[in-house]
Amino acid sequence: MSLQQKSKSKNAQGSKIGDVELVIACQHGDTHAFEMLVKRYERLVSTSLFRLLHDPDDTQDLSQEVFIRVWKSLNQLRDANAFRSWLAHIVTNITYDESKKRMRRRHVVSVDAPIYANGAALEIPDSLHMPDDISYRHELELAVERAISELPDPFRTAIVLRDLQGLSYDEISEATHSTIGTVKSRIARARRKLQVRLSAFQVSLN
Repeated sequence: MSLQQKSKSKNAQGSKIGDVELVIACQHGDTHAFEMLVKRYERLVSTSLFRLLHDPDDTQDLSQEVFIRVWKSLNQLRDANAFRSWLAHIVTNITYDESKKRMRRRHVVSVDAPIYANGAALEIPDSLHMPDDISYRHELELAVERAISELPDPFRTAIVLRDLQGLSYDEISEATHSTIGTVKSRIARARRKLQVRLSAFQVSLN
C-alpha cells in the first residue's frame, strides 16, 4: 500500500500518519509525504516566525524558505524522531539570518508601529462573548504581541520555542546551541518580564 493510500485509509479512521513515517518517506523522495509535512507544520512555522521577527510582511516568504531548506536537507536528518526539534533549529537559523540582514540595513521599528495579532496567541479563555469581553480579549492579545516583540532576541526565541512550539529544554538547547541551564534561565526571565508587562491583565505564565 502506498503512503497516499495509507493516508486516505488512516484519515478515514480519524488518525494521522506519524511524523517518523512521513520523514522516512520524504527521504526516499516521496513528494506527497512532504506535502503532508508542510500542511501539518506550516501554521506552526509561520506563527513562530511571526513571533520571533514580529513582521507579517516577511512571514510567508520566510516560511517558504524554511520548507525549501527542509526538503533540501532532510536526508541529513539521521533520527526521524527528532524532526520537530530539527525543524525548530531551521526556523531559528533563518530567524538569526534575517535579524542579521536587518541589522546591516539598520532597519529600526518604531514603537508606534501597528501591532498585529494574527498569529496564535497565548491560550486565553473565551467563555464569554459580550462586547466588553471581546474588547478585553483583543486588548490582551495586542498586549501579549507587544510584550513578546519587545523581549531581547534570546529570550523571545526561547519562550516561543517552549510555549508556542512546545519543545523540551533539551530540544531548545540543541536548536539554539545553548546549555540547558541557559535555556531555563532565559525562559524564566522571559516569563518574569512578560508577567510584569501583563500584570494589569492578571495573566498567569507558567
